[in-house]
This record gives sequence, structure tokens and C-alpha cells, in this order.
Amino acid sequence: MIKNPFKVICSLLIFLCITALISCDSDKNEPKKLKQIFIDVATQAGITIKHHNGMDGNLYFVEIMGPAAAFFDFDNDGDLDIYIGQGGELIGKNSIIHGVLYRNDLETGQLKFTDVTQQSGLISYEYSMGIAIGDINNDGFADVYLTNFGANQMFLNNTDGTFTEYTEQSNTGDKRWSTSAAFFDMDGDNWLDLYVANYVDYSIDSHKVCISRTGMPEYCGPNSYPSLKDRLFKNIGNGKFVNYTNASNITLKGAGLGVVTGDYNLDGKQDIYVTNDMGHNYMWMNTTDGVFENQGLKRGSAVNKHGKPEASMGVDAGDYDNDGDLDLFMTHLLNETNTIYENNGKGFFKDTTSSIGLAEPSKGYTGFGTAFLDYNNDGWLDIIAINGEVRQIQQQIDKNIELPLAQANQLFKILTPHLQKSQSRQKF
Repeated sequence: MIKNPFKVICSLLIFLCITALISCDSDKNEPKKLKQIFIDVATQAGITIKHHNGMDGNLYFVEIMGPAAAFFDFDNDGDLDIYIGQGGELIGKNSIIHGVLYRNDLETGQLKFTDVTQQSGLISYEYSMGIAIGDINNDGFADVYLTNFGANQMFLNNTDGTFTEYTEQSNTGDKRWSTSAAFFDMDGDNWLDLYVANYVDYSIDSHKVCISRTGMPEYCGPNSYPSLKDRLFKNIGNGKFVNYTNASNITLKGAGLGVVTGDYNLDGKQDIYVTNDMGHNYMWMNTTDGVFENQGLKRGSAVNKHGKPEASMGVDAGDYDNDGDLDLFMTHLLNETNTIYENNGKGFFKDTTSSIGLAEPSKGYTGFGTAFLDYNNDGWLDIIAINGEVRQIQQQIDKNIELPLAQANQLFKILTPHLQKSQSRQKF
């Protein structure tokens, strides 16, 4: 996990505007609607950005991806601010559309956010994918790394409420299609290093027309384009990085969509877990300080219990069963179930999705983002899944819905031991 005091949710806009549905042990595709737990106050609080994905009917692959979003305290005033990325026109550069930084003005006595993008200097006109937050120069202020469909960007916090683009100076640029990133200290030197997950070698110029089973034009999948290598940057001090990818032995290609770091085998070193779309997921174990070995198959976290790779997209790590180690949860396509890998305490994992009640409720949904969170403050981690299709939904097309890819989000509440009587493990 990211070892810093900031709560980051990458490529995922969940914050204030979730109408939650709780899914418990159910055999139905539709979650059981219990009660409204979260209230949408985004507009009331000043969050007015609307994502623009540039859709023009050509079914460009990148259109189905959501933007970056993160809570973090950029001005160190004790409350959480919000950054939300933006898409843009895919044909012809649009210099108007950009991501937005909202400052939390809670000191006014009510929940209120103010757009401070222009004065902050945290302005990105790139097509947004993901975000990582970390203090790269150990000055006590949060810096920002943006992954894009286009050039990635590093922004250095000037400690006065403003940012300076620092990509070239930090040597962390990457012009390939990057999706997610994570700051972590791979070698224990107290400087945050940076892992960048890359997807596929796709551009508007290389766009292909794919055909659905019904013979209609449809979005292509990741196997239509060559996959890419990820990249690892080592922090050599004061926010300066060197490309450490080959030296770290992270050389495999994959259609990377998510990355979470943490000490998965409790040996005191930070490891890396990467979800690859329609391919084996990678478990990069830190064998020495900063040299990694992919042990995904060996450790049971590369494929599901049926031995099949899945369209792993959203991913998070958390101790859902409160046994002191990190478990893994990820979301998939609608013809697959979501998957949870339970850690045995030594970094070996077992797919327990069905036995804890998370399989059936997720069928029929395509999850792009996810997070462990204790929404009811009972001391046990629950799970949220942010859903949206990758194939146009005919019913929504017939209703002339602008973006015919919408699905309901899901919130899975854990049934804690005192509620499950003699059951052997926690269920959702």
C-alpha cells in the first residue's frame, strides 16, 4: 500500500455522489435495495465538473475508461481536497478542457469546495486516466503524478497552495498509455519510488474497427493491440528519479490497469501487485531491496480458482478479515465475477469469492473501480464497486441516452462474526 497519510482512490470518482445499494448473499443479478446510505451532495458542495470522454461515434478504445480522482490535503490545512481528471476531444487538441482541483473550504461551517485549478497551477490538458499522491521530496506536502492517454505528468507542491509541473526535472515522463500508478518505498531509503502501470499500444492513428457477435461495430478489447511493459522509477533523493525498470527485473509485458503495493508476505519489504486486462496478474515480490520476481502463479493470485485469467480492472488491497495481512479484491467484466484473494499470512492466496458471497451479486456487472472502506465504522472493511459497461447497452441506445454504458454501483457490506453465528469466515 502507499505509505503516506493521504487517502487515494485512483481512476475512480466515488467521493460525495454515490447512491449506494447494498448487496448481501443473493442469487439475483440485481442487488437488494435496502436503503439510501449516501446522499448525492456534489452540486450543492460545489463539485460541478462533468466528464467529457470525446465520444463522437467512432468507438475509440480509450472512451470507455474513467478519469483520475483523489482525495488529498494539498494545502495541509487538515481537510481533504479533491482532484478530478478530465477527458477531452480525441480528434484535435482542445486547450480548454482540463482536470479540476477543488479546495475544501470546510472552515466556512458547511461542506463547500472551491475550484482553485487556475491559481494552483495543477492544470492538465491531457486525457486523464489515473493519479498517485505522495511526498517525493520529503518536505511534508503532497505531490501529484498523473497517468494519461498521452504524456504523464508530475506536479511538485510548492508548499504555498500552488504546484509546478516537474515531469522533466523528475525524469518521470512516459508518453505511452498509462493507467494507474503508486508511490511506495521499495528499498527502505525513506524516499518514495514510483510504479507506473501501462496498458496497450493504442493510438487514434492505430484505431481498429471491431465487430460484436451481432455484427455491429463495437469497442475493441485489449487483445486487439500489443500490450506494454510497466515502468518503475527509483527516487534518488529530493524528487529526482531514474528509470529502474530493467534493474528491478520488472520486464514482463501486460495490459496493466491497476496497481497496489504492500508487504504481502510480511517480510518487511514492499511488494507490487498489478492487474492485467485479460491476462495473468503479476505479483512482484521484493526479493531484495528493489529487485523483484513475479510469483503470481506460485502464490495463487495470477488467475482465479478455475485457472482462468480475468479482465482485472479495479483493484485494492486491505485486511478484510482482520487477521493482520493484506487481502486482494478486484472487479471484472459482466460475464465474470469479481474476485477476492485471501492471504494466508505468508503471501499465498486463495480465491474465496464464492464462499464469502461476492460471486453471484457481481455477475452481470462490469467493474472499473473499487476500494475497501469501513463505511459504517464497525471496524470491518466493506467493499465498493464502481460499475460501467464496455459494450453499448441497447436499451439505453433505444432511449437516446448520451453515454449508453451506465450500470448501478454496488456496496458490499461484510457480515461480521457476531452476525454469522457458526460460519467459519466473514461473508458479504
